[in-house]
Amino acid sequence: MVLIKERLCHKRVIVVVDDVAQRYQLNALVGERGWFGPGSRVIITTKDERLLLKVDRKFKVEELKRDVSLQLFSWHAFRDNKPSKDYVDLSNDVVDYSGGIPLALEVLGSSLSAKNKSRWKCVIDKLRIIPNHDIQEKLRICFDKLDDHKLQKTFLDLACFFIGRNKEYVSHVLEARCGYNPEDDLGTLSERSLIKVNASGEISMHNLLRDMGREIIHKESPDHPGKRSRIWQL
Repeated sequence: MVLIKERLCHKRVIVVVDDVAQRYQLNALVGERGWFGPGSRVIITTKDERLLLKVDRKFKVEELKRDVSLQLFSWHAFRDNKPSKDYVDLSNDVVDYSGGIPLALEVLGSSLSAKNKSRWKCVIDKLRIIPNHDIQEKLRICFDKLDDHKLQKTFLDLACFFIGRNKEYVSHVLEARCGYNPEDDLGTLSERSLIKVNASGEISMHNLLRDMGREIIHKESPDHPGKRSRIWQL
């Protein structure tokens, strides 16, 4: 910390602190504004909105728009900014599945590159039943970083049962199940971008996060649904 301050306190710099998960990381790298010279800019990326309480401005990164999603996917699948003529419909199916998440577009584009149409169709059909392993493993990091076991249980309940439900209704059900008011849990999940709550109180979750949560439950007992902790109707 002292070294950063001594070397940069008189310099105008741009500092990018990427994927911050804990407060101590910010304290160690950008603890005080005085560490950097006048006119400096510090850019922080994080999935946890609670870490941004003292910043001047906040920008929420939304999912990619459809046309941009198709371009990103095409660069990885075809090494071009648009899909090959015979693969337009299949590419649109993958873009729909990815829901504007760059990670999914890149992983699926790379995995489908150089495969024929028959294999594309097989992969897409499989995705509707079994989520892509590489995407799930990377998204699972967000779940594993929920350091409270009860918070993890709340996320799994939402993924399996309560997408599209009103927050007030969900709170009543979870309180009856867990024995405590889940308001703070729901707030934390929202701050960590794992759920969204719109102006009317409806809870939503990205489809890939939903699939990740349900896959965690599926793996509890792949061959015997009755032995899983949660069962839901698709």
